[in-house]
Amino acid sequence: MALYILKMHICKICNYQTSDKSNINHHNKTKKHIKNEEKTKNLEENKTIEKLIKEIEELKKELNNNKQEKESLKKELNNNKQEKESLEKLMKETEELKKELSNIKQEK
Repeated sequence: MALYILKMHICKICNYQTSDKSNINHHNKTKKHIKNEEKTKNLEENKTIEKLIKEIEELKKELNNNKQEKESLKKELNNNKQEKESLEKLMKETEELKKELSNIKQEK
């Protein structure tokens, strides 16, 4: 007894299957298949476009967050500069006061 395994030819787009290769070749040329193929292609393109739009929106959010962080860092840097200037002024005043105190001690 011989056992034969049939090879199935399947069109997932149209949900069509056959064991005869000439039938699948014929099917692939039908208006129905061509129309379904075009619809599938359009759906895939739309999905790709939607995915790209989502990626762009995410990048816009990230850019906005980066801009906000940049502004925050600028403010912090400016505050640090002001603090440094204040500290330098205080150090200078402290040195001047030390000199005055030293002069007063020497006069006594």
